[in-house]
Formats: sequence, structure tokens, C-alpha cells
Amino acid sequence: MTMRSGWWFLMALMLPSAAMAQLPTRKYLPIALATEAVLGAVEKCEEMGQYVGAAIVDSSGQTLAMLRHDRAKLQSLEQARQWAQQGALRVVTAPPAPAVAPRPPTATDAPIDEARRKAQDDARRALEDQRRRAEQAQRRMMGLPIDVQDVLVAQIAVSGSYEPENDMVCAKAGIDRIRSQLR
Repeated sequence: MTMRSGWWFLMALMLPSAAMAQLPTRKYLPIALATEAVLGAVEKCEEMGQYVGAAIVDSSGQTLAMLRHDRAKLQSLEQARQWAQQGALRVVTAPPAPAVAPRPPTATDAPIDEARRKAQDDARRALEDQRRRAEQAQRRMMGLPIDVQDVLVAQIAVSGSYEPENDMVCAKAGIDRIRSQLR
């Protein structure tokens, strides 16, 4: 009888410890903060005279909040959502273009006239500008991450301004608006 009661006593001791085992936790961005961030992004762009749509998705690409300025184009909201999803899921659409390095002059280049050299320099500058714009567009197409203690909890993207830099500035303003509340 004592053996049996000892067994039940041991079982009773082990059950609470199994129930108290730590479950994995997941960091997330609350809806209230997501809404505040998209509002901050749209308001920042409005101050700059740009009318945009902004979207935030969680780390799995599910939409948390979307907001479109009443004067923004309809497709800007859907574009922002897609860009935020691409960033959250880290889907890269194209590799970055390689840098164009100028070729050092050689002895055979001496007879090249000045007009031809100027045309080559202009073409090189145009290629470098095109590469820079492509990199900016690709960065814009992924939005900005919202990290809490180096863990991606959400991604924000803005679409509809005339310059890629403005989209990023507005997205950053949205993040800055909630930065102090992220834990």
C-alpha cells in the first residue's frame, strides 16, 4: 500500500512541473501600434505634399493595417501591401545591378577626340544613375522592417509618392512614431 501511495505522490509532484513548462513565445506588433504607424507614415507624406497608401504586415506576411490618403491613387494601397509582404518574406525580385567601373585609358585611346570621350563619360554616368535608381526602387519595394530586440515583427511599406526616397522617409516616420512603444 505504501508503494502505491508513493507512486501517486511522485505523479502528483511531476504533473505541475509539466504543466508549468515554458512554451515558446512570439513577439508581435499590436494592431493599435500598426494603425498608429501607418497613420504616421501617411501624415508625414501629406506634410511633404505627397498622397500615398501605407501598409504593415506581420513577419508571416499577413496584413495588420492599411491606410490610404483620400487623394492617393487607388492602386497605391495594394502596391504598399505587396511591397511590405515582399520585405517580410524577403522575396527579392532581381539581383542588384553590378557597378560600372570606368576603364583606365590606354595608349591606343590617345587619338580619341574629346567629343567621343565626353559621350562615353555621359553614357557611364547615365548607367551609374540607372543602377542607383534601380537599387533605390528595389529597397523601396521591400519597405522597412520593424524590429523588436533584433526580431522582425512587422514590415511597413509606403507607395504613391513621386520619388522612392520620399516613400522611405514616410515609412521611417511611421516607425519613429511608435518606436518608443516597441518592447
